[in-house]
Amino acid sequence: VTEAVEASSVVVVCVLDYAASHALLHTPDVTTKLRGKVVVQLSTGIPREAREGEAWAKQHGVAYLDGAIMSYPKGIGTPECTILYAGPKEVFEAHKPLLLSLGGNTLFVGENIGTACVLDSSILSFYYGATLAFLQGAALCASEGVPLDTYLSTLLPTLPVLADTMQTSVEM
Repeated sequence: VTEAVEASSVVVVCVLDYAASHALLHTPDVTTKLRGKVVVQLSTGIPREAREGEAWAKQHGVAYLDGAIMSYPKGIGTPECTILYAGPKEVFEAHKPLLLSLGGNTLFVGENIGTACVLDSSILSFYYGATLAFLQGAALCASEGVPLDTYLSTLLPTLPVLADTMQTSVEM
């Protein structure tokens, strides 16, 4: 880790969780070498952990972005890969070309460091809930002998109604 930090002005971290990241970065040798550099945290976590990471980074003279990868691993580096970033906008903008190489749909979601984490959890909650609803509908169709391709071809054109419902809910 020390050699990687010495060789780079931007350190991208994507491990299991913040605890694993801390085990790598929060050692005296590594912390000293990070001063004046940028850490881009892409490990899975919660907003409190992002705030703690940001505080640690500020304390040690490290610029910090917190992000969330909204893709399967095979999507990393593709134009379709969405990665959300939160933190200082000037840090994001200064390193945007590098960040775009990780995912072509790179989005800055705000300076509140917890925003990427909370959006990740919120979007995944929606995704898994929608997946379960889809599977429940498939089970209902199967129970009545309705072919699943009929279910899907009937469902897909109705999705704009879902988008309209969500938009209306936000506007209320």
